[in-house]
Parts: sequence; C-alpha cells; structure tokens
Amino acid sequence: MESATHPTLSHLLQTADFETFRALWKLKMLPVEYLPQAGIRALELGVDIEATRILAGLERSDINEKAPELFETTLDQFGSLSVEDAARIYARVIAEAILRGLVEPYVGARTIWAAASRVHETSEFHELDPFIYAASEYEDRPNDRAFFASAIESEARSLLVRLAK
Repeated sequence: MESATHPTLSHLLQTADFETFRALWKLKMLPVEYLPQAGIRALELGVDIEATRILAGLERSDINEKAPELFETTLDQFGSLSVEDAARIYARVIAEAILRGLVEPYVGARTIWAAASRVHETSEFHELDPFIYAASEYEDRPNDRAFFASAIESEARSLLVRLAK
C-alpha cells in the first residue's frame, strides 16, 4: 500500500466514510495507518464483529502487522467491489472536495488520475480520462493553468451528475 498521501487528501481520509476506505483498499491506495479509522466507520455502519472491533482499537505498533488481515475480514461482510466502481467512488469523493474548495483542482485531478491508473492495469476504463487530460495539460501548459483548473471543476460537476443517475 502507498503511504505517501498529499496533506489535503490525508485530511479527507480522516473524515472518510467506509465506502471510501473500501474503494481505496480495492485500488491499493489506502495507507495502512488509516485502517483503524476504517474499522471505526464499519462499526458505525453496524458491522459489529470481532475483527472490526479489534481493528478499530488497534495500537499504533500493531497496525502494520494486524490491520490488513482484520480489514479483509471486515470486508467479507460486504459484497464484492469492482476496481472500476472503486475508482468511481473515490473520484466522486475527490470531485466533491474539489467543488467544496478542499482540494485544488489540479491536485484532485492528479489524485483521480492515480485511481484511474489502477483500473487501467486490469481493464479498459475511460470514464475518468477528462481528469487525466486536464491534469496532463495543466502540467504541460503553465500559461493555461487557470483554464485547466476551470475545466477540472467543470468535469467534477459533470462526474457528480453522471454518478447520481
């Protein structure tokens, strides 16, 4: 699992719902140090099993060793989640954060790009390509960054509308 997380995105993980944790785990983007928080969210959903209780109360020194298996046991209480759906869930969270001003558009687009890249490893998936294009062009065309930031915000709105249907 990756452990380097952008500070703003780290803040989002501190307040994330269980579905976001589940999606990030599927995408192999969830740092293990957030698994006890995921356990707390699962308990809030009523997943009151021994593994979830232990996970939620893990000592920091036990997280790396014990948390992944406990989280997997907790996930067994839910149906399967495709990598494409996981990317959509996480993209929705990031799009909402972009539109609420919690994440800069470029940072959000790069984060969505990272999630989409995880899907591209296993299947054709182009639903999030507008974020990839805008982030790439933002990097390559510094004089047009305001335009691409606006385009990212627009795509965030469009994504939320598409996912709401």
